[in-house]
Amino acid sequence: MKKLAALAALPLLALAACGDDKPKTVEVNGSMTLHAEVGDSSGIEDQTQYISGSNGTEAAKGDKCDGSGGFSDIQSGGQVTITDDGGKTMGLGNLSAGELQSDGNYGNDCRFTFTVKDVDPSAKYYKVKIGHRDGPTYTLDDLKKGPALTLGD
Repeated sequence: MKKLAALAALPLLALAACGDDKPKTVEVNGSMTLHAEVGDSSGIEDQTQYISGSNGTEAAKGDKCDGSGGFSDIQSGGQVTITDDGGKTMGLGNLSAGELQSDGNYGNDCRFTFTVKDVDPSAKYYKVKIGHRDGPTYTLDDLKKGPALTLGD
């Protein structure tokens, strides 16, 4: 009879183990956009000083691009670090190749995307660091929506 009772309890234990609906890790998808506008008031006068095309000259829409000058830490393959509010690393990823979003006389936007897999969901708050720059603070729900970071005006 004891064996039968023990065998009958096994399915309940299996269900209890499956009932944990907290994810063990989450995946974060986001973007980083460098914005440089000709003659804007932020002091970014020359778009090629901060964003360069793949051939090192003025870039056109759809070209690959990277940060340069003051944005030289924002590059294809650059590290993306997600930390908790205490600075502990919760996940790592890399920037994609940058792609120019606009062109012409009014400015250029170089957009990078990133995916950080296996982010530990246990923190109350998170920061996204790209290059040497700390980003804003996010809750886990906000982080899951996909951070969209921008540098430049």
